[in-house]
Amino acid sequence: MGLLSTPLGRLAGGCAVTAAGVALLKGGKLSSLPSSLPTSTGGAFASLLSTSVFVGASVWTTFFAGILMFTNLPKTTFGDLQAKLFPVYFGLQTATSAAALALTATGRAGGSSSSARPRAVAAAVALAFSLLNLAVLEPLTTAAMYHRRAAQAEGSKFPENEKKKASGRFGMLHGLSSLANLFALGAGVTVLWFSAEGMVAAGGGK
Repeated sequence: MGLLSTPLGRLAGGCAVTAAGVALLKGGKLSSLPSSLPTSTGGAFASLLSTSVFVGASVWTTFFAGILMFTNLPKTTFGDLQAKLFPVYFGLQTATSAAALALTATGRAGGSSSSARPRAVAAAVALAFSLLNLAVLEPLTTAAMYHRRAAQAEGSKFPENEKKKASGRFGMLHGLSSLANLFALGAGVTVLWFSAEGMVAAGGGK
């Protein structure tokens, strides 16, 4: 595997395949790539890509990966894995929603002007909830999970009321984080909706 076993290596490979595919489809030569991507096309592509990565990662993590890991891994292993996964996941959400917002707010995302404002608002909502999870809820939830684990461990000297309090705090924070994630996902899908509406309107469709 080598280079392709690293995130940067896989990113570089994906970019190379994309660049080659665009160039070949545009003219059959890699030298045609620069002229085939004017600023408007590049901005629209970057906007769609960032939003698609946001929504795709969110759907996969929320509805598939998380549930599969929860039902097939020991609970401690699942918790430890989530503690490593979620900072990266929320960081990806934050980066991609910020990119979508920046491209839309600066008029580089393409589509009709009437769809730009709702897209920007939806992207801002996605960014806000992603940041909330990344900077606040995820660290608090992870800390609460490990505190609950320590309180409920065999031979723990925590009093019973402290065990219940630790469990309740984790449940509350986990619920808030999950809710914020769902709001972020919904906002991301909304960005895609208005992106599609803007493309149709810009193309003269209805």
